Amino acid sequence: MTSDSAQVSRYWDKYRQVLVTNYRDFVLVSQDDDGRPINLESYRLASNEAEFWSKASDPRAFANEHEAPFIEYLNRVMLPGAPVTSPQEVSWFLALYARTAMAGIEGQDAPALTALRAALEEALGVRFEGAKGASGRHLDGC
Repeated sequence: MTSDSAQVSRYWDKYRQVLVTNYRDFVLVSQDDDGRPINLESYRLASNEAEFWSKASDPRAFANEHEAPFIEYLNRVMLPGAPVTSPQEVSWFLALYARTAMAGIEGQDAPALTALRAALEEALGVRFEGAKGASGRHLDGC
């Protein structure tokens, strides 16, 4: 990724936020608390160039695979500077992060999350039960 290139530096000097891509990887370059450039969240369409071009040979399937998570990535990285003015907007942002986390662990055995699940159940006063509770998609008792 060329997020430290002269071209990116020129854009960053002017806008203080630049979304950089090489078509396969995306990274948001923003600023840290001291006003220096910092690479923030990134998104990867494929792990290497060969995989990227292999997937690009079927553009419809490639687009379908990345459509939702990529749109959520763009929303997460481009909207944080916008003011949050309502509880609905807070919940929308939290839901974005929850969907991203869920996509990252979906279909995997995640025993490390057992303690987190128990803590959430206790803190929220709900139980994650049944088939939907196991996937985190339904809360009984709400």
